[in-house]
Amino acid sequence: MGDTNIEIPAFDLTVLHDYGRLKLQAAEQELRPQFGESKPFRI
Repeated sequence: MGDTNIEIPAFDLTVLHDYGRLKLQAAEQELRPQFGESKPFRI
């Protein structure tokens, strides 16, 4: 166990970022009716 440095390709990071954003959007659509339009979620 030498390197603690794990390199993640930029492609994987992009996919993870897109996936996270999609999950956030889905959560936002579920939560919006509870909070109303006065508090929009933005990234």
